[in-house]
Amino acid sequence: MVGALLHLVNHVCYQSCLFLNAAAIQHRTGTRDLDRIGGLGSVMPLTAVTATIAALSISGLPPLNGFASKWLLYHAATMGGKISPFAMLFGLVAMAISIATLAGLLKFVAAAFLGPLRHPGPREDLREVPASMQFPQAALAGLCILLGVAPMLAVRPIYPAVAGILGPQYTPSLHALFGGGWSGMSLNTGMGLEGAWSPWPVLLALGVTALVAYALYRAGGAQVRVVPTWHCGEEHTDEETVYRAHSLYRPVKEMLRVRIGRHQTDGIYFRLPKLRAPKVDWLRNVLDFDRWAYYPLLEWGKRLVQRFSHGHVGIAQVYVLWMVAGMAAAIISLFLLAGR
Repeated sequence: MVGALLHLVNHVCYQSCLFLNAAAIQHRTGTRDLDRIGGLGSVMPLTAVTATIAALSISGLPPLNGFASKWLLYHAATMGGKISPFAMLFGLVAMAISIATLAGLLKFVAAAFLGPLRHPGPREDLREVPASMQFPQAALAGLCILLGVAPMLAVRPIYPAVAGILGPQYTPSLHALFGGGWSGMSLNTGMGLEGAWSPWPVLLALGVTALVAYALYRAGGAQVRVVPTWHCGEEHTDEETVYRAHSLYRPVKEMLRVRIGRHQTDGIYFRLPKLRAPKVDWLRNVLDFDRWAYYPLLEWGKRLVQRFSHGHVGIAQVYVLWMVAGMAAAIISLFLLAGR
C-alpha cells in the first residue's frame, strides 16, 4: 500500500508534466498530430527536457521517482509470491507494462522533439512557450528528480496513514521498515535487509559518463556542420524517409502479427470477430422505464397542472372563493376524522 500510494504521488508529478508538455506543443504548433511535427527540441528546449524526464519517470527508470515506487511494488509482489503465485504474476505484468510505457512515451519524445524541424505553420511561430507555462513544467520535472533521489520525502507522510489502518501493534516503525535516511530506501520486513535503493551511485555513474563523452567531444576538435541527410546515394527528401509516430513501431508490430486458427492478431492483440446477439426487442421494451413509466407519469402530471391552472384567472374574488372552499373542506375533514 505504501508503494501504491507513493506511485500515486509520483503520477501526480510526471503525468501532469506530460499533459503540460502536450499543451505546450499544441500552444506553439496548433496541432496534436505527432505526424505533422518534429524536431521541436531545437526551438523548445525546456519543454523537450521536461518531457524526457517525465517520460523516463513514468517508465520507471532510475534515478527518477517512478523507479522508487515501482521498486517497492516489485518487492511487494516478490514477497507476496511466497504466499500466492498470483502476486508474482502481477509483478511480472507490471514489469511488462513498464516496458510498454517506455516504448510508448519514447515514441512521443522522438516524434515531437527529435529529427529535422517540422511544423505545419510559419517557422517564426516556433519558440519556447511563455515563462508562465515553463515554470510548472520545470517544477514538476524537478519533483520527478527530487522524489527519485529522496523518496522518503513522500514515504514519511504516507506510512503513518497506512500503518494507522492496522494499528501500531501490527506494523513496524518507519525506521525499522525503510531505514532512517532521506536519500534512497532500504527494505527490512523483519528477516534482515531484503533490498536497498541508493540513487547516488547511479547519479555518479551518469555524471562520469556524461563528462567522459563531453571530454572526448572537446578533445576531437571537430567542427559542427549542418549538412543534408545522406540517404545512401538515393535522391530522397527527409519528408520521404522520416519515421512518423504511427509507423515508429510498425516493424515490430508486423513481426508479431501472426495468424492463430481463424483469428488474426493485430500486434500482440487478437482481432476477434464482433459478437452478434439475437433480437431482444422485448427485453429492450421491458427495460425502457422512460417509455412505459416515466413519460406517462410526466404526461399525467402535466395534464393535472394544466387543469389546476384554469382556476388561476387573476380575479381576487375567485381566489377568495377558493380559500373559503378550502377552509370548508378542511373543517369537514376534521369533523369526519374526529367522529371516527
